[in-house]
Amino acid sequence: MRPVSVFANGPEDSIEQLRAQLRGRWRQARRAMMVLLSVRGLSPAQIADLLECDAGTVRRWIGRFNHHGPADLGYEGAADIIHVPIKKKAGQHKLSDDQHAYNKLLRGLRGVGERANALLTVTFKALRRVSDR
Repeated sequence: MRPVSVFANGPEDSIEQLRAQLRGRWRQARRAMMVLLSVRGLSPAQIADLLECDAGTVRRWIGRFNHHGPADLGYEGAADIIHVPIKKKAGQHKLSDDQHAYNKLLRGLRGVGERANALLTVTFKALRRVSDR
């Protein structure tokens, strides 16, 4: 049987380190949590209270997600640079020809970029093995 309640009770400096990481290198996860909690029905004020931030910040990130999708959660203002495929919206029968063409072009561009990334990854792993000896 599970206990009625379980609470974290780590040292205060560990808790502060977690808080700092949610504002630093884990900030994209924090922004995603804002969106996910909003989908669950929590208000921006409730989310702000849980995540220890301002309600205006929560509204801004939810708005960016609604307008640009997930691309802008990780990279502030990058929705014009990072492109994501167009998906059918609820109730939409099918994508237009222009939308299909956009997705096809994007697939081609992403394929080139992913291939280049894979080659660099393999090359650097091989170089690391050579330089470790």
